[in-house]
Amino acid sequence: GEIRTLQGQLEARRAEMETEAGQRQQDLLRPILERVSTVIETIRGERNYAMVFDISTEGVVAADPSLDITDLVKGRLGAASESAAAQP
Repeated sequence: GEIRTLQGQLEARRAEMETEAGQRQQDLLRPILERVSTVIETIRGERNYAMVFDISTEGVVAADPSLDITDLVKGRLGAASESAAAQP
């Protein structure tokens, strides 16, 4: 009866809100991921790397730590953020 109807409406609203939250999260992350990608591509070009791997995935078995550009990427992203914040 009525309880099942309300329960169904509640479930539908919950699913709708989850979808909206997921879309909002993607919208917020998109510009950040684009900036990260741009910085990585710039560093790849500067260092003449043929490829850059995401070592957090399971595809990389072993890697030379001296080739890890994580700190360099983070530093450039931080510098870009500080520069953008300083502009009026």
